[in-house]
Amino acid sequence: MTFAVDAGVLIGLLDPDDAHHAAATEVFSLGVSFLVHPVNIAEALINPERHGRSLEAFEDLRRFGVVPATLGTNEPLILARVRAEHSLRMPDACALAVAVGNDIPLITFDKRLAAEAKKRGLFEPVPA
Repeated sequence: MTFAVDAGVLIGLLDPDDAHHAAATEVFSLGVSFLVHPVNIAEALINPERHGRSLEAFEDLRRFGVVPATLGTNEPLILARVRAEHSLRMPDACALAVAVGNDIPLITFDKRLAAEAKKRGLFEPVPA
């Protein structure tokens, strides 16, 4: 099984002080792979970069099954359509576009993004 995740899930995994750390750790214990838009990966690496450990954090994400996703040569069009249709910020549109473009469920802690993924039948609740 493969899931899409947004930056918030990645940040929760990487930051033990994050409010979503326990839930994110549970998500990544599923032993599956995760397709993630490079913009969302980059967002998750900002704080580690500030502390001189972005390469280590990126390697950690890879070990947890995170794979950078591309949407092909039509990616700008796909992103524009998803953003326009759902009125999302671009990083959230990137996460949803990965789910839409690959027809896979999206895991997120963001209620607005979750609601938009549900409209497309692509929301995956965080494991309890």
